[in-house]
Amino acid sequence: MYQLCKGLYYSHSSGSIHRDIKPGNILANEKCEVCYCDFGFARKYDELYDQFEENMTEYVVTRYYRAPEIMLSSQQYSKPVDIWSLGCTFAELMSRKTLFNAPNYIQMVKMFFNILGKPSDHELNQFVTNEDTHSFLQTLPSKPKQPASNNVPYPDAKAQDLLDQMLEINPKNRITASKNILFFIPSEMKLKKQHFKAIQNVILKMMMLSLQIT
Repeated sequence: MYQLCKGLYYSHSSGSIHRDIKPGNILANEKCEVCYCDFGFARKYDELYDQFEENMTEYVVTRYYRAPEIMLSSQQYSKPVDIWSLGCTFAELMSRKTLFNAPNYIQMVKMFFNILGKPSDHELNQFVTNEDTHSFLQTLPSKPKQPASNNVPYPDAKAQDLLDQMLEINPKNRITASKNILFFIPSEMKLKKQHFKAIQNVILKMMMLSLQIT
């Protein structure tokens, strides 16, 4: 899983979105080295202008791994769709079965809410812009939020925590590729990194102060 998170971080850092992450698009060799394949749906993302090079389609990603914002907002989605797809793949690795296994669009949306709870109207407004979609969502019953790990039996609490942060219905609350990697770094190394960053900040402030004095 670390290799997959690292590969996704590299892809997102270059401004690329895969848009079709699933178990069938992951390759492994005899050394247990894994990588992504089939970049036919991949697109370049412009971070500066927060947009893609072209209009986006909703007909991407195999349905079982398709993020809620693609199902609900069509063309308005970004890097978090890859995080969701990888989260679904992660859940499948842990449980040996597909987490969101629905036969069509409507049943899939209902399954999202049944497993993860229905977001508040305030949250839905953050990523659902289609009025017809809003009307449809209003017909669905309310359900309190619950973690995805409740439906994925696995003994490792850290793995469950990572899964829960990847499978957030609201893409704005979903963990990023860079933060994914931190789950695999020992706590001691994290503390050293934070300490080093603090020292860097102090040195930077001292340099700025010295420039002001001179």
